[in-house]
Amino acid sequence: MKKWFNRLIVLLFAFIVCFSLTACGGGNTDESSSSKADSSLTSSVSSVTSSESSGENSSQTPQPNKLVCDGFEGVEFEVTSDYRYVASIARNQPILEANIGYKCAKIPVSTGERYVLSLAIQSAKSYGIILTDENNFIKEQIFQGDNAYSEINQTQITIPENVSYIFVNTRIPKELTVQKLIKVEKDESEIAQLNENIVLGCANCGKFSYTDGVTGVEDYVSQWGKMLKDQEYDLFSFEDVSNNFSTGITANSVITQDGKNIYSSGGYSNCLRISSKIEPETITIVPFKDRLSASSKATSRYYAIRLTYHVNGKSLAVYGLHFVAEGHISAEIEADGTSQSQKLRQVQFKGLINDASFYDESIFLGDFNAQTSKEYEVFRQAGYSLVNCGDYGQFATLRDIPADNIIVSKGFEINSIRLLSDFNLNTDHTALSANLSLE
Repeated sequence: MKKWFNRLIVLLFAFIVCFSLTACGGGNTDESSSSKADSSLTSSVSSVTSSESSGENSSQTPQPNKLVCDGFEGVEFEVTSDYRYVASIARNQPILEANIGYKCAKIPVSTGERYVLSLAIQSAKSYGIILTDENNFIKEQIFQGDNAYSEINQTQITIPENVSYIFVNTRIPKELTVQKLIKVEKDESEIAQLNENIVLGCANCGKFSYTDGVTGVEDYVSQWGKMLKDQEYDLFSFEDVSNNFSTGITANSVITQDGKNIYSSGGYSNCLRISSKIEPETITIVPFKDRLSASSKATSRYYAIRLTYHVNGKSLAVYGLHFVAEGHISAEIEADGTSQSQKLRQVQFKGLINDASFYDESIFLGDFNAQTSKEYEVFRQAGYSLVNCGDYGQFATLRDIPADNIIVSKGFEINSIRLLSDFNLNTDHTALSANLSLE
């Protein structure tokens, strides 16, 4: 009896040991086997989750990376027909004036907001946009007509401090559109990004009006084509473009590169155009100060065309620009040795840097009309690198001054530059090019 009892104890002990080993994975201490089992369990859970949401028995795919981009949000406002807003000198406020050729609107805004508007101007008596404080006292007026119909398309206004309303006029038949510029997220797969190595160029076309009296029109067309084919440009900015190169020849047919598109907003800013290898995410006109004070003479060169992209996951703003030239608003030299044009350029330069602060990286291309290297100091202090008046030296691109430039933010390295002086072009400027890489 005792023998059978001992055998029963042994069998019971063996059963307990076997059960314990099975519960612990068969006694296998290999970590990879444990990981496979856990992975299999995770896959099963993922499969169930996926099938519950899509009805299919497939594993869950990771979400694509998101990029922050410029986006547009609709703005509700009430349009008043057959009226426009004009400035009352006595009251320093906008007042309604009957005029069957116009529509207008009053829109509440807040400091720091950015709006993109399209409208038309014509009269020298009224402005396209009037900015006021909360009591409707005028702080600033933008876009004055000269009795010639002109459209203002996709133009950005950044609301300054102490401004609570914008009063907007449009000359019919142009409809007034107002959108709020906001930041939105998009899937990285939806956006065509520029390569981190970028080839750039810029040229002031001088309205194609500077000829030597010997070279024929077709030869000039050929020379522009040779310059643009000299390198595989990703971006090329053109300033002071006239609508027609010559009779029967359009400007775009002259400056368009093979496989590239020309981007502009038309209307008053049509003299600024950018050739781009890929389609930009947004195209916007950005106006800067056109005068030093309300009583100062205004310049017509106070805006830039801005194209936005992404490169290596970073937001990039590219500006093609043409700023106030010397003597355009005053020929007087003040006591400190500077001109009004120089002072206004400094205001425009600072406005450009401020607008670029909304983006990770920025590139400025065009005719800055700087008279000396010293005028570019504001960009150096902000951490920008310069093709002209930078590490590569100073170049006279208009007569004897460094007017034209390519300026890039601190994320870019300038690998090489060229002064495109080997081509016989019908302009008074010399074009520039540069090869960049994103550091």
